[in-house]
Amino acid sequence: MPANVEATVTANAPKEAVWKVLSDFPNIANYTDTVKSSHSTSEEDFEIGATRHCELAPAGSADETITDIKQGESIVISVSGAGGGPIKESMTTFHLEEVDAKTTRLTMSAEIHPKGGIFAGIISKILERRLPKRAHTVVKDLATSAEKFA
Repeated sequence: MPANVEATVTANAPKEAVWKVLSDFPNIANYTDTVKSSHSTSEEDFEIGATRHCELAPAGSADETITDIKQGESIVISVSGAGGGPIKESMTTFHLEEVDAKTTRLTMSAEIHPKGGIFAGIISKILERRLPKRAHTVVKDLATSAEKFA
């Protein structure tokens, strides 16, 4: 049973500024403290199939792959190889919506498949309680970083 998590924030920045930060795929650690370090693990930095490795805060790691891009609108990231945590794999979507020329609504949604065999349902419920705060931190940090470009 997957856990579903969603967080939405409004950035005081045009959509292009938010997209600029989001499309710097290898360098997520530059804008959020939820990731200690990150780097590209593929020749491509921002196209379908591009990969990165993230060392997470406070602990753990994740290998991530871009599985879909709608230029200037959304990016879908598959997460696997989540070391040190209860997550087997997940699919995360970042979606941008222009509110007006200077404001962008940013939504992060994730479908998370936990480890745990017969306990996966219980772990899923725990993740749904704990991860919204972390998701909100990521999108808020992204918005704050984009506001610096505005």
